[in-house]
Amino acid sequence: MTFNCFCIDEGCKKSNFFQSKKISEVWEFVVERKSLYHEVLVLNEKEEVVIHASNGWIDYPKRWSILDLEHTFVENKKREFNADEFLNAAQGLGFLLDGNAPQSIQEVDSLIMSLYVE
Repeated sequence: MTFNCFCIDEGCKKSNFFQSKKISEVWEFVVERKSLYHEVLVLNEKEEVVIHASNGWIDYPKRWSILDLEHTFVENKKREFNADEFLNAAQGLGFLLDGNAPQSIQEVDSLIMSLYVE
């Protein structure tokens, strides 16, 4: 998949496109420019917005937020699980868990799978 990345300044002028197939390059592009430009947009090959940053804040599509939680708390074997940390991260990404944090990696994995279905 190829991503097209560009910035928009406060005068609504678009920058030149930056194209990449590497997620790491796309992430660097967004992080480096989100505070410098009014908006940063990343589009997929279907011209759908996959990342939008505005005024320094990144708005992720729900799927990317779920992937972030999964990567951080399930796939990262070096990290010791902390229920409060997971709850804060999930709520920070916009998931309302009513203060009920999963207490194990297995519970996190089940919760994440249910989020994909919603």
